[in-house]
Amino acid sequence: AKGAVNWLHEEGVMTGYPDNTYKGANGILKIELAVALGRAFDLLVAPTVSFHANLVGANGVPAVTTDAAGSCYASLSGSTLTYTCTVEGLDVTAAHFHLGAADENGAVLHAIEFTGNEASGTWTDLTEAQITALNAEGIYVNVHTAANPDGEIRGQVIM
Repeated sequence: AKGAVNWLHEEGVMTGYPDNTYKGANGILKIELAVALGRAFDLLVAPTVSFHANLVGANGVPAVTTDAAGSCYASLSGSTLTYTCTVEGLDVTAAHFHLGAADENGAVLHAIEFTGNEASGTWTDLTEAQITALNAEGIYVNVHTAANPDGEIRGQVIM
């Protein structure tokens, strides 16, 4: 069991006690093994939730007249959001996840880096408040262009 706990420590599942008393070379107590296994189990069963956003000019606040469109797909596991986005009919200058309902503009939360008309990335360490907003459809994607620096296409991130 000591080897398993050492491996869990190396993988970051078990990081030791707040006073740094974990000693990997020492024998382990049953409670230490129980804590390590509990943490490992929590990591293994973290649910994954899927989201998407349809990006169009009509979703902007205010709405934008454009033929451009796009979509984003994302999955949340724990506090990590993995996403892919594609757009067509525009040249992206910037893109972001923003905090806000469908009828309001909000603060930038995370930059989305496009290469051409595609983007993929990982947003790590979302806060509990950000996860709550995501689950409540309180986050949107906004894609900016030179012609529309406040955003040309936008879509609410929904399940």
